Amino acid sequence: MPVKNHLLIVCLSDVGRDPRVRRQIEWLKPHYRLSVLGFGQWQEDGIAAFLKRDRPNYGSLGIWGLVKILTRLQVARFLPLDVYIHPIHPFPAIRTLAAEKFDAIIVNDAEPLPLAFELAQGAPVLFDAHEYYPLEAENSLTWRLFLQHYWTRLCRRYIPLCQGMTTVCQSIAEEYQRRFKTPRMEVITNAHSFADIAPSPVDGKRVRLIHHGGAMPGRALDRMMEMMDYVDSRFSLELMLTPSDPGYLAKLKRMAATRSNVKIIDPVSMPEIVGQINRYDMGVSLLPPVSFNDLHALPNKFFEFIQARLGIAVGPSVEMARIVNQEGLGVVADDFNPASLAAKLNALTSADIVRFKENAAKAAKKYNAERNGERFCELMAQVIASRR
Repeated sequence: MPVKNHLLIVCLSDVGRDPRVRRQIEWLKPHYRLSVLGFGQWQEDGIAAFLKRDRPNYGSLGIWGLVKILTRLQVARFLPLDVYIHPIHPFPAIRTLAAEKFDAIIVNDAEPLPLAFELAQGAPVLFDAHEYYPLEAENSLTWRLFLQHYWTRLCRRYIPLCQGMTTVCQSIAEEYQRRFKTPRMEVITNAHSFADIAPSPVDGKRVRLIHHGGAMPGRALDRMMEMMDYVDSRFSLELMLTPSDPGYLAKLKRMAATRSNVKIIDPVSMPEIVGQINRYDMGVSLLPPVSFNDLHALPNKFFEFIQARLGIAVGPSVEMARIVNQEGLGVVADDFNPASLAAKLNALTSADIVRFKENAAKAAKKYNAERNGERFCELMAQVIASRR
């Protein structure tokens, strides 16, 4: 029996709660011997996990600690990257991993790129960019002043050294290709696994809308609540939210209490989401374009709407709008004003919603994790072969 190639997956997220990293593990584990470096308490049989329990909290550094880091980044503008970059989150396991010989490394996000190349020791590296890092928080003046140059130089330095690259959508892939010397790149969306379920029936007298995800101020979920002030009496909205920001969640609950057509419900686990939301009619997302990444966002929830066989209502977010229009999945507002999306919803008939849900059932066979996995494994094999 041939010996399996040994791969290392590097991420600076909670492995058990990062669906994109988890999908990589699921795709690769039948074909390779895997080790995983990340945060959390995740464990899986047959996979060596080198985890830190919690990601470091920068707030715990205190004001002088933060000033020291920011000052160092400013001074580093004038130095070669290799002089000032070292692992930002030291793991006790680094010394152990440094003694290993890997056939390839998959690095998630830009932050651990220097660490990945240090551990690679000449092995090929595949970089999975979960977003476009040179504009990651461009809506923040502090970020632009102190960190934007860091992420840009990081990408300029390390992307050309990678043997393969993946990212989440076409427009982000095109921006990387425009600005950097990229290796072969594949678009691997955040598509959910295929769910073999049927669309739920449509009630002509009511239309049930659903949104699920984290309660974070940057997502402006209150704007979807405002949208409900403009829809007709057929529509109701339920928000299935995790308490990412307890203060913001409390604000949303106060807003929901003043509206008879809005309700906040408890979240379910990730594997349960698609089955749970299947009973609704349309999934809704109205994400303000405060940054490049927000304007081009193509999130997990969008593909969970598809697998749940729902119609979809979105603002004119580039990638979501493209797929909604291309596949006939729902409606796209003319702008990001809540009233604009409400007007699109009010114009719908029951026959429209039935058609959207039937089209979602067709699209579910096209946009799923299994098809992504085939392409990811093909690229991984090419990356490994590049060393030979």
